[in-house]
Amino acid sequence: MRPQSPYYANLFERWGFSKDDDDGLAYAVTLDAQNRRIQRLFRLADEVARRKRFVVRGARMQDLDAEIDNILRLQNAALAHLGGTPYSRAAIEAMVLPLKDFADPDLVLFVEDEDRAVGWFPAIQNLNEILIKLRGLRRPWDYLRAMRFRHLKPKCLAIKSVAVLPEYWDTGAAIPMFAEMVKRAMAKGYEWLDLSLTGEDNPDTWQLAHHMDGRIYKRYRFYAKELDN
Repeated sequence: MRPQSPYYANLFERWGFSKDDDDGLAYAVTLDAQNRRIQRLFRLADEVARRKRFVVRGARMQDLDAEIDNILRLQNAALAHLGGTPYSRAAIEAMVLPLKDFADPDLVLFVEDEDRAVGWFPAIQNLNEILIKLRGLRRPWDYLRAMRFRHLKPKCLAIKSVAVLPEYWDTGAAIPMFAEMVKRAMAKGYEWLDLSLTGEDNPDTWQLAHHMDGRIYKRYRFYAKELDN
């Protein structure tokens, strides 16, 4: 990770802010079939396949309501140990529905055990690679200018969530999902994965990134300041 300028930290601290909670981390995974970590991931997936009957599949967009039900169940069960308010169905719909027209069903993965979804691993093309060229869509003619980039294909896939039912954490169910994601992403010409955003204290994302030879490429720090009444 490239060293960050101390300017921002000094600025916030000078104005009475202090670090609040853990840093947010973003991992980058280079999609290279020759990478030894990636090759090991494929071997692990083969070993799991010999022992278990897990099936990895893409999203069934024709049955989106059922998939949203799966996501709601998986997210709430997988994240229950972190506390906080459970997801509502409306919250899952607000997360999923705006992206349904951009998502590639082949890259929104579920792992099943006896036809029951026990984990999910969604990826979507990194639209920021296009949006940064547009510098915003503030005026009507900006949408015409956007047509120049309609065939531009991002090099990165963004992955914002991974959820596996707790009773499957030690079964290897996640491994074939990770391996299948890498294989499909490379086959479609993507060059790297962005795994974000996760907390410093979340070991699960580190293990996932480690399996795929990921590295921290961005760190987000949160600051807080108490205000006088």
